[in-house]
Amino acid sequence: MIHITMQFFLLFFLLVSHVLGQVNIDSPRYGTKYDLSSGSSMITVEWSVAESPGPKKQEISEYVFTLVSGPNNNIEAFGTVGKADAKQMEEQKFTFPLKNTIAANGWYYLQVMTLTEEGHIIQYSPRFQLTGMIGGRTPQPATDLMVPSHEVRFTAKNILANMNSMSFSVPYYLQNGLAKFAPMQTQPPTKVTKKTWSMVHPTSSFTYYKTKKRRPEQLTTVTPGWSYGLPSEWNEATPALRPLNNGGWYNPSQRLSLTPRKMNAERRRLTSQ
Repeated sequence: MIHITMQFFLLFFLLVSHVLGQVNIDSPRYGTKYDLSSGSSMITVEWSVAESPGPKKQEISEYVFTLVSGPNNNIEAFGTVGKADAKQMEEQKFTFPLKNTIAANGWYYLQVMTLTEEGHIIQYSPRFQLTGMIGGRTPQPATDLMVPSHEVRFTAKNILANMNSMSFSVPYYLQNGLAKFAPMQTQPPTKVTKKTWSMVHPTSSFTYYKTKKRRPEQLTTVTPGWSYGLPSEWNEATPALRPLNNGGWYNPSQRLSLTPRKMNAERRRLTSQ
């Protein structure tokens, strides 16, 4: 009964991972054994790209494969085992040789980093076993059946590269995209002339997500810059004289109204009398 239950949860976790991921790792499958007693073994990674949500195939530039181990909350990397140029790949498959000197026997899994111009996405394969290993580093015990959650990182630099100033005139709640633009009033160049204020756009409402989103819908909000420039000129005024030269300097002792005395010496003098 316990064995059946574990298989059910394993299947459930793998299905959930497949649905949530942008790049789904289809192979190696969970529990696959690789014998490296001959010195090395060829490992094949197969994956599929879910373009919604996620980047399109033509937007992916490179895949980076790293051998890792450990629980989901303490992933330990053993080294990069391969890189693949996405533009040169006809199939979503990558085969690399793995030497038995990289680590000891145990359970491992692969970290697959998908690189795009906007950032990167990290996915993990199901766990598999390596035997015949002679390396010194021992992997951590495999205590998790579910693969680690995927990680998405985008760079705002590329998102804002083609920013259009007209975006600031669109009401906030009507905007979409990874970067939104705050349609706020710019700073007045001289002074405020209006006596009363009014809303430029109606107040927008918001609702909370009930479940975790598959990918970010918004990464940043951009506020408009100043609509004017401040002129600047060199200060041509003659530097003032230093206090020592303009009569402002004085000896601090001239401002003392009382003469400091050593109290201990005064007590010794009175005691000796």
